[in-house]
Amino acid sequence: DLHDAIEPLPGSLNARKLLVEKSIVYLDKLSESSKNNTELEIEVLEGYMQLAKIEGPDSIGDAKAAKLHVDKGLAIARRLAEREPRRLDVRRQLYLTLDNASSFYNTQGLRDQSIPMTEEGVRAAAETLRLFPNDMDAKRDSARSHYVLGFTYLRSRDHLEQGKAEMKASLEAWKTVLAGAPDDKI
Repeated sequence: DLHDAIEPLPGSLNARKLLVEKSIVYLDKLSESSKNNTELEIEVLEGYMQLAKIEGPDSIGDAKAAKLHVDKGLAIARRLAEREPRRLDVRRQLYLTLDNASSFYNTQGLRDQSIPMTEEGVRAAAETLRLFPNDMDAKRDSARSHYVLGFTYLRSRDHLEQGKAEMKASLEAWKTVLAGAPDDKI
């Protein structure tokens, strides 16, 4: 929030960089002390992902640091999902983190890493939906995951048939979402 408030100010780059440096120190310390505290670990992983957005090409422009923090957030999300595979919030956090990470990798031109991560996101969303078949957010995540994978495949031009199949799977999943919540604003 603080970064967003100072970002539009002229000459704020140095202040934003200082804020990022302080945030890194804080998150790294918090990460060390948050082991086995799921709620705190989720906060840390969300902090790393937010930090990556701030460091990314559309803001400070430090892609190497942004990638490091995306990877740290992703490691936490995977660890949490392994430790607590039946918690809906943890399962959804894994999917959302994979989605954000694959998007970051894609925008950095790292499609060879983005595609497997997006495929993992589809599997994570599918597992969440299997465990929580009546949860509307899980249904939306599943539909969106197929769309994102289809789009990623189609963009690569190496997987056109797979891209079409994922788009069809997405359409069918969205039909299920709409059937379950016809008044829902997607």
